[in-house]
Amino acid sequence: MLSMLVGIVEKAEFLKYIIPFQYFPIADMAEGNFELIYIIITTIIVVTTTYGTFYFYKRRDLYI
Repeated sequence: MLSMLVGIVEKAEFLKYIIPFQYFPIADMAEGNFELIYIIITTIIVVTTTYGTFYFYKRRDLYI
């Protein structure tokens, strides 16, 4: 619903950087057009969550 809101409402333009569904539209991907800001945001998210996974895995208190 938020993705549709960004497409409809012009005042919600800032949400397009928060909602990942509009980072890589299919039409742009087919043409090979990618916006650099979305690639940077995606890379930061992947690196941060990967680091967080390994960091919190070491600190878990449930050992199997």
